[in-house]
Amino acid sequence: MQPRARTRVDERGGRMKMKASFLRVVIGAFAAISLGASAAHAQSVKPKSPAEIAAENNRIAQQNEDCRRQAREQHLHLVKRYRFMRDCKRRP
Repeated sequence: MQPRARTRVDERGGRMKMKASFLRVVIGAFAAISLGASAAHAQSVKPKSPAEIAAENNRIAQQNEDCRRQAREQHLHLVKRYRFMRDCKRRP
């Protein structure tokens, strides 16, 4: 009976090693994908000069104000207003 017990322990140990290896591969793949996505996001065009930053801030503020005004005119409240503002800000 002793050899059988050792075989079961070895099987479990082998399974555990396979699970650990699989988890390492999955975690490694996830890390590689997330790093690749963040690198792609970091390479986006960003305003460089203070004038460009100010112009972009003014554009965003104007867009937010336009969306707020439209939501007010439509008498939207709570969830409907939130969804409208979200969708409105996404429009170019």
